[in-house]
Amino acid sequence: MHSFSDCLTIKILDVVLSNSGPPLAPLPPFPSTDSKHTINSNCERVEELSAIRGSIQSPNYPNAYHNRTSCQWDIQAFHPNHIITISFDDLDLEIPRDSDKYCTQNSNQKSLTSSEDVCCYYSWIKIFSESDAEHKYCGRSEDNGLILKPFISTSSRLSIKFHTTTRLGGGRGFHLSYITGAAKSAKCKSDEYHCRNQKCIPSKWKCNRRDECGDGSDELNCDDICLAANQMRCGSDNNRNRGSVGCYTFPTQRCNSVWDCDNGADERGCGGCPQDMFVCRTGQSCYSDSKRCDGIIDCPDFTDELNCGLCT
Repeated sequence: MHSFSDCLTIKILDVVLSNSGPPLAPLPPFPSTDSKHTINSNCERVEELSAIRGSIQSPNYPNAYHNRTSCQWDIQAFHPNHIITISFDDLDLEIPRDSDKYCTQNSNQKSLTSSEDVCCYYSWIKIFSESDAEHKYCGRSEDNGLILKPFISTSSRLSIKFHTTTRLGGGRGFHLSYITGAAKSAKCKSDEYHCRNQKCIPSKWKCNRRDECGDGSDELNCDDICLAANQMRCGSDNNRNRGSVGCYTFPTQRCNSVWDCDNGADERGCGGCPQDMFVCRTGQSCYSDSKRCDGIIDCPDFTDELNCGLCT
């Protein structure tokens, strides 16, 4: 049992209890357009992903990954002419010692990291396809945000492989997001940003110091840019026009049941809820933004009515 607010018993008479209506609906299914994938540390099979948007994280993330792990995810876009864009939200893989910076078996092949001279020999993430050059990633995002360079494919299918050995201790691992779609679109969805090159990307990628558009247009006119490499922008809220500035730290402030962003961007889509909804702290149901602080209790633990500025 957790204590969420000292003012709950004071203001409970001002709240309309919705116990006369039907019971809370079960947790709604996750929409087919978005997906989140985690795999047990044994990673016994290759995961085939076909959602339009989604996220992938290493086993046990954000806790330390296990050594001797090898996982692979294959992403297939819906249309053969569509492309795939991958952006890292967080990365913490050990960098080899200076003496191990170059591959011994193939010194001509180097990973595309910030300095392009680290081989990522022991622990790495590799993104590859039949038509794109192989990219390897390792290091810590809080030390050098340049290693989070987005990957934009030229084909409709690619693979992501996560590999660790027993040589080095485990870090947090990784968390990434991806979107599939046309290279050029006349119109984007309401929660997407329309790049100058007519590509559509998630709005949360706007002004995150990474060029997911591919033409740099998503990083223009960014007055409220986040300073740390592993920070995410709260973004704008079209419904209530609040929380248009500010950042939250990924992953510590993501899905921790605390609204670090005024618009709740750090808590949207958590606990298996749809991307435009919030999960009650009990994890048993979801509520929409319109149900937040409306004076009606929708969560059995009062999550939707806590910290609403009612206390004095």
